[in-house]
Amino acid sequence: MENTTTKAVELAKLRVAGLKRAIDDEPSADVKAAMLTYLRREEDHLSDYAVTGIYEED
Repeated sequence: MENTTTKAVELAKLRVAGLKRAIDDEPSADVKAAMLTYLRREEDHLSDYAVTGIYEED
């Protein structure tokens, strides 16, 4: 179970990094807003994991 959680957290960190780069390059305000929403959700999951040690995916 620990390896699965570790892998999920690593993938979430990659998604966050990728989203941050994509948001900077995105010209469309609507697409940027959608990506920001998803970015906030991913960052919340990682923040919760840092506090509780439990990573919950949607």
